[in-house]
Amino acid sequence: MDFKSGSPNNCTNSSSTSCYRWKSAIDLEMTVDKFGPSDLCISIRWRTQLFDPVVKDCFLIDNQYGRWFGGFGGAASFPIGKHVPSTLYLPGESFGEMADRLWLSTNGVAVVAEADFPLYLEVRKDNSGSSRELCVSSWYGYASGVRRMDYSICRSASTSQVHQLIMEKFLKPKNENYEILQSFRQPIFTVNSLADVPTITSSTNYSYIITTDKQNDSQISDRLGVVFSPIYNLPASIDIDLLDADIWIKTDDLDTTRMLRTDGKLSTLANSSSDSMSMLLNRSSDTEELVKISGFDLEAISSDGKYSVQEIETTFQLYTRNLIRKIKDVSDVPVLTSTTANLDRESVVVSLPPIANLQETLRKVLQASMMGYNVLSAGEIGGNLTREAFVRAVQLAVFMPVMEFSLSVLNYDQETLNTWRKWLQIREDLQLVDKMEKYIRDSPYKPLLTPSWWSCVDSATDLTDTQFIFIGRYLIAPILDPTSTSRLVHFPPGLWLRKWLDGSGNGFKDSLYQGKCTEWISADLDELLIFEQYQY
Repeated sequence: MDFKSGSPNNCTNSSSTSCYRWKSAIDLEMTVDKFGPSDLCISIRWRTQLFDPVVKDCFLIDNQYGRWFGGFGGAASFPIGKHVPSTLYLPGESFGEMADRLWLSTNGVAVVAEADFPLYLEVRKDNSGSSRELCVSSWYGYASGVRRMDYSICRSASTSQVHQLIMEKFLKPKNENYEILQSFRQPIFTVNSLADVPTITSSTNYSYIITTDKQNDSQISDRLGVVFSPIYNLPASIDIDLLDADIWIKTDDLDTTRMLRTDGKLSTLANSSSDSMSMLLNRSSDTEELVKISGFDLEAISSDGKYSVQEIETTFQLYTRNLIRKIKDVSDVPVLTSTTANLDRESVVVSLPPIANLQETLRKVLQASMMGYNVLSAGEIGGNLTREAFVRAVQLAVFMPVMEFSLSVLNYDQETLNTWRKWLQIREDLQLVDKMEKYIRDSPYKPLLTPSWWSCVDSATDLTDTQFIFIGRYLIAPILDPTSTSRLVHFPPGLWLRKWLDGSGNGFKDSLYQGKCTEWISADLDELLIFEQYQY
């Protein structure tokens, strides 16, 4: 909307607040809050009763305005790319979380939307066709009543400072569950059947064993969990013609049938009367267990063309959130989920998709951490990876709060398994879980893992997303190409001392590297490139 076409109106007596009105029906209120010499936020509030279902604002995000990151709930690439499909976000208490409504730029500017209106995000070309813009909309469909859209634009001296400003002012830290980290000192293993459990218990240490088996025998293990899919296959004999496909998208409870097709089968979101749901909700809270809500392939789901992928995702986000609430109502067990819009409770852990591409995995990890999700897993590591990719994935995963493996990793040869166990031991010897717990407890507004450019961005900074800073102190430069034994390392400002982690000891390699430079450094398969910031 064109600000020049609005008429000022005195809505408050505050000099920091201005108001405008369009067509006697669209109200805009803007308030400026200053928090220091370089810190300020402009709060913007739109209100209208016009029948037009969309209230929209757009911001240019081309490179001259910095690179933009955000919208972790599956919405955006890392950073936001040239084209991102339109994606629905949902309101706060009933639908989503504000952390999914945060966008950061490398020039120290951030946009954060409130969590109590139906938000719609879009990245598109502007009217000239030459620039990209990030658009936020208030999407109410054709329901009657007041349409609103509340968001804030904040500015500070750097990305890290504006991030802290946003976290302190708008977002409750997602770190109240830092104590849960002690429950994940050892890896989580996934097995398909209870018959596979003894294979894990007899061969390695573990925090939990989770299974897709509907039956749960706590006599086999006192740390046995379950993988639960929200998709419930219906009997093949059901009469499809008698089902009304229109009903599944319209409700948000766990008892209404929602019909969908996936992989050629007729399915529904599991309701409270299903055997699998009853089993899940009746689990005892007296034993150490956890629940993992498995992901779903939206592209494989259809509703006879009646609804878009965005509308289907909307229903799944809402449904999964309510499912987690049901589980937490009857038990204190931790819940792992990749549906981050649902993370509003303690003991909920981000579990990213299984690791297939290390570069993409690291991007998702950094995106999640930047958005405030510190207790996370980089994803399950399975036996489908090459030996080299498996070892490199393990080296990355040891710096995550939670490590996940499938039973199939035990099929690797003995040499590979020895390397795997060595890295698990290094994680224990370096007390990485204790370090993560202390960092999250002491620094509730800071991400656990950040890009290496996080605290210092200038024209000479290389905005790489192939390395990261761990607990504000260590530069980790994993080898992301499994066929390579070297890589280019970009050093942030300061001096960096290489830490020698190859199993031969935990001392320091006699190599100091100057910040704001790049070095091509070798690392054999049994080595990890890790550097500690040198303290004078």
